[in-house]
Amino acid sequence: QMRKWTSLDHPNVLPFLGYQGKDLPVPLFSWYKNGNISQYLKAHPSIDRLELLSQVGSGLSFLHSESIVHGNIKPTNVIIADDGRPMLMDFKMAPDLRMVELNMTMADSGRENVGYMSPELIEEGNYTEASDVYAFASLLLEIMSGQPPYHKLSYVQTLVQITEQKKPSPDDHPDLAASSRLWRLMARCWNTRPDKRPKIEEVHNSVRPRGCFLRLV
Repeated sequence: QMRKWTSLDHPNVLPFLGYQGKDLPVPLFSWYKNGNISQYLKAHPSIDRLELLSQVGSGLSFLHSESIVHGNIKPTNVIIADDGRPMLMDFKMAPDLRMVELNMTMADSGRENVGYMSPELIEEGNYTEASDVYAFASLLLEIMSGQPPYHKLSYVQTLVQITEQKKPSPDDHPDLAASSRLWRLMARCWNTRPDKRPKIEEVHNSVRPRGCFLRLV
């Protein structure tokens, strides 16, 4: 798995420098002064958010083309390079560790992170390309509206909403019109049936710049 990781080459995927330790290797990455995407947007509020998200979608599309499921999409795992380029980090390369990681996420993540988890991921622990698409839509929502999914609810209430297959409400994100193409795209990505969600390539094409912001909102 480590060898495959080192072979990945994409401008929107954080380069893997190597690892430290033998029994439980710890991956090594470069440090970037801009921090994660949330920190970057606080410091640069006028940045084109849709352009950043389009680049994140490009990185995720690349991972899926390499048969790699990210498994942990959230703002803290989108690092901004010194040139302002977003890069995905902390994707899951070892299937046998995923259930341990899921249990740790459930125990420690808090409301903001659990809102990125699909119903089937919470109930069955299934990390798939479809669960990545679900999480990418949640990233879209938080970055474009400034608030994470279910931000008015507690951790437990959020879990209940997701497991009862209730999608985030437009009423909680008034800056994004419920009738917008962006909201309709996110709703498709949050489909309770994983096989009914669009592929990341389609989602990426829908949020690519080329004036699409006006079409989406």
